[in-house]
Amino acid sequence: MGAPSPELCNLWLARAFNAQDVEAATAMYHPEASIVEVDQVHGSTTVARGTEGIRKTMAARVTRKTFAHTEFFSV
Repeated sequence: MGAPSPELCNLWLARAFNAQDVEAATAMYHPEASIVEVDQVHGSTTVARGTEGIRKTMAARVTRKTFAHTEFFSV
């Protein structure tokens, strides 16, 4: 289930990610969404497609013990 408003998407995703809740983080994405990761050091690109691909990507990120933060900007 996604956030009830666009303003909450980043916040909810960061909270799920920081709580190491792979299922909650995965649920923030549409079932047909993709995540594109660009490795600027090695010049490679990886694309995770669909729910299972996103779940694997989120699980790998949680395993690295990194944290997410959000920033909000007005345009």
